[in-house]
Amino acid sequence: MKGENFNSLDLHLKALLLFLFFFLSLAVTDCAFAQESAKTAITLKGVVERTLKNNITIVFQEFNSQIIAQDVMDKRAEFDPTLGLELSIQEKTRQSSSSSSSNSKNRNKDHTWDLSLEQKLLTGADYELNFDSGRNKTNSTTTGLNPSYDSEIEFSLTQPLLKNFGLE
Repeated sequence: MKGENFNSLDLHLKALLLFLFFFLSLAVTDCAFAQESAKTAITLKGVVERTLKNNITIVFQEFNSQIIAQDVMDKRAEFDPTLGLELSIQEKTRQSSSSSSSNSKNRNKDHTWDLSLEQKLLTGADYELNFDSGRNKTNSTTTGLNPSYDSEIEFSLTQPLLKNFGLE
């Protein structure tokens, strides 16, 4: 009986020693972590910066402000001037219907170039400036000027006076 008590006492003692060892190792580890965290001081500024950096609402608002800035840029682009240029070359060959003509085929070669500038103004008005020019060359002997040139310049300004006027 004494041997059994001794074995159970020995077993209890081993369990107690194991528990004390485990408890002391936790205490030492906690002390080491406490010393380490004491070394890294947390300031109020650091806490605020971390909170703001990890706040999803603030991150969303940052993207939202970028979207709004792009929308403003798109609305301002409505008032950017537009420059246009159009070039064309056309050649026509026709059988002559006149017996007095020395050439049996009439050839016409046309070159045209058109330059335009248009813009919307802040008042709601639109202006457009067009310059159209062309050159025609033919082998017809009845034509007075060969090659012949023509040019035209046009300016238009449109200001809506009663736009959005009245009751809905």
